[in-house]
Amino acid sequence: MKKEGLILIMEPERIIGLELQMLLESNGYSVTQFNGAVSLDEFSDKQKLRVIIINIDKAKADDFAYIKNHFSLPEICVIGLSASKRLIKEREGVKFSETFKKPFDSKNILLFIDKCCAVDEYK
Repeated sequence: MKKEGLILIMEPERIIGLELQMLLESNGYSVTQFNGAVSLDEFSDKQKLRVIIINIDKAKADDFAYIKNHFSLPEICVIGLSASKRLIKEREGVKFSETFKKPFDSKNILLFIDKCCAVDEYK
């Protein structure tokens, strides 16, 4: 069953990005990866975007500025991934809906994304 909304993964560590993509797609989500090869300006599915997963440690200030200026926050869940012992809740003006420490339990990320993408039937 296809779930509503698109998930953008901004994770330069290829194995982690692919693991997340496979997990999410196998659970019905549409996923696209941004690996820095193209500009975020070329990202065309802004309207359908529900979740951004970003590597906090390796993201550039420009990545956060683009997220802040081009996406409807806080309607979009921004999930931070970090290897740091001290998990932050905000960087460059972008507040994270949740932050997960690497290595993370994929089930916990999936459960959180399910909450972010839950559609309110009564709206």
